[in-house]
Amino acid sequence: MGGQLQDTPDGNPAAKPEMVRWYDPRLLIQTGVRVAIATVVGQIADYREVQAALDPIGDDPLHGAFDYSGHASADGFWFDYVSDIGDGWHSSHTVARQLARPEIDAGGTRTERGQLLVMGGDEIYPGPSPQAYADRLIDPYASACKNGEAFTADLFALPGNHDWYDGLKAFTGTFCTARRNDREHPGSRIGHWHTRQTRSYFALKLPENWWLCAVDIQLAADLNAAQIEYFSDIARFAMQPGDNITLCSPVPSWVFAKVRDPAALETFTEISDMLSAHGARVRVALTGDLHHYSRYAPVDTGPALITAGGGGAFKHPTHRLPQKVELIPAGGAREEFHLASAYPDKTTSHVLSYKTLLFPFINWDFAAVIGAVYAVLAWFLETRRLSSEAPLSRAFLEFMAGEHSLTGALARFFETIPKSPEFAIVVFAVYISLINLNHTHRWLTRFALGTAHTALHIAALIAAFCIAVQAASWINPQFDQLGGAFLLFLGLMMLVGGLLGGFVFGLFLLFSLNVLGLQWTNTFSSLRIADFGNFIRLHIAADGALTIYPFKVENAQRAMPGGSVRPGSDAALIEPPIEIR
Repeated sequence: MGGQLQDTPDGNPAAKPEMVRWYDPRLLIQTGVRVAIATVVGQIADYREVQAALDPIGDDPLHGAFDYSGHASADGFWFDYVSDIGDGWHSSHTVARQLARPEIDAGGTRTERGQLLVMGGDEIYPGPSPQAYADRLIDPYASACKNGEAFTADLFALPGNHDWYDGLKAFTGTFCTARRNDREHPGSRIGHWHTRQTRSYFALKLPENWWLCAVDIQLAADLNAAQIEYFSDIARFAMQPGDNITLCSPVPSWVFAKVRDPAALETFTEISDMLSAHGARVRVALTGDLHHYSRYAPVDTGPALITAGGGGAFKHPTHRLPQKVELIPAGGAREEFHLASAYPDKTTSHVLSYKTLLFPFINWDFAAVIGAVYAVLAWFLETRRLSSEAPLSRAFLEFMAGEHSLTGALARFFETIPKSPEFAIVVFAVYISLINLNHTHRWLTRFALGTAHTALHIAALIAAFCIAVQAASWINPQFDQLGGAFLLFLGLMMLVGGLLGGFVFGLFLLFSLNVLGLQWTNTFSSLRIADFGNFIRLHIAADGALTIYPFKVENAQRAMPGGSVRPGSDAALIEPPIEIR
């Protein structure tokens, strides 16, 4: 793969960080706590304001922008864009190796490695720390450069929501340590790329009247006062009428506004209007956050809307992407866009979604928690037999032996619930959690889905109870006596409950995604798909034309038994190059 870049990772490949297990119960708790703390702290103390105070613009004629307008070669100016990195070591390393190659053939056209690399958000998963950045980002990028030719390129990074989970502290220490426009004192080194920025947002003046502006919206789609002043001054005093802008934002607002929250476009529209207020034009919007590639082309006028979140994170579906989206610029007519390309293609994405039915096997640790909850609920109900002449388990055994009707067994089950307030408390807590699992602004939909999901788990609990009771009676007919034999029943209940409950959870995710268009992240994060990587290469020609080359890296490298590595794919075009004039 890639000629001389066919190196193997340093050390034991099996010891490299794997794709994040998003349904690891410990991680779910840690992430929830991180998000809660970051949200509260971010509302009180905004680190972007601290960055601005420590980095005064002064009398800079470009008002804080970085000047690359004179860096074009005889072949024009090349720069690269990648987003959503730092998840699995091998998936991130696979894409990094392609970015480090001196050139890539694009359907007969030679493309050069970028003089700039822009990372568009979420450079780390699941949460930030200096060690996490070192293990999941810096190490794979450094390894990708080891056996290739030496080069020097600049690096700018935009934080995503995961970079914000510690209040932006680790991100700042990793990416924002340079001295402004001082090429003798670059910041951090990540492979052969050197950081240049001093804040979490930035503007780059590129050749031929092109600009790249990257905005940081923190966790709550918020533009702070210092950032508004920064971009307002650049738009008013540094840009010229007719200049062209590539706008980088951390989220694809045009998709979110269609499928999740109609208000999602407000911040994107605000920054677009701000940059365009004095005659410049936003021609391209680049974003990540959704871990796939998609491009929306304007029906009449408007920028190219591109999502390229395939730098190494798990992949998001494409088969539920809306076919049409809209933008409404200030004082302008409504702009319509149609889905022109998606990777992986919709058919592949749809097929991949059915792997969710294997949820209890892929996410065994989360399924074990579900099984434990089922076992506890069964314990609450079964121990009520101490004051009853007809234990619940006996009612189900009689039903399975043909001595009792299903209706009677179920009646005994539901008659026992009022005698167990602890059962009701646990089920109610689960019910509230499943309501909040549904990420939609429509509360009626949330309650309906939460109710249906809870009902399915009650049905699975009854089925698991029947199976565990029957299996326990075969192994030990006295299983319903308190003591060690009863622990056998609880163990079987946990095993069967984990399988059935995990299947119900996966089935619910599949239904929510494929039928209702919800649960994109919760569904595909459970699959931890490392393949289908992507990145963008851009070229500014001497005549001012911007050409966009969207590359895919179909298969990520794999660590194999014995310490070897199965190499990943070479980069190939997702679709023909897109030219913007």
